[in-house]
Amino acid sequence: MSDKYKISSFIDVDSKEVRWVLVDDFQNIVNSDDYFTSFTPSNLEETFIALLKSADRESQIELIFKPKDIIQNPEDIKRRIPFEDIGELRVIDMNEMSYSTPLKFYGVSRQVIAYILLNATTYIQSVKFS
Repeated sequence: MSDKYKISSFIDVDSKEVRWVLVDDFQNIVNSDDYFTSFTPSNLEETFIALLKSADRESQIELIFKPKDIIQNPEDIKRRIPFEDIGELRVIDMNEMSYSTPLKFYGVSRQVIAYILLNATTYIQSVKFS
């Protein structure tokens, strides 16, 4: 399949629905008035853990991050991932690891990982504070 037709999903924080988007359109979605709040965490200093498995399931890494770090330098998170396609992404609030269920995404392109991590942290915070 051509990269032109790669898709990825995010959670619409307002409706709690999963939305599917072409990877090439992600930046437009993130900046749109309709979905901007789905990529805007309320606490930029909160620490999260991202557990990533490669699409072939042969590699796995763990990233510790704060939303602030992603906003300030989104390219850094991409450089820290040694594989292009992420088969599974789990995001966990580091302060609530013992009793929180990780938020999971599948088939994530490294190209949009910063957006997906911001969306995951925004959703986790919205659920926690609602």
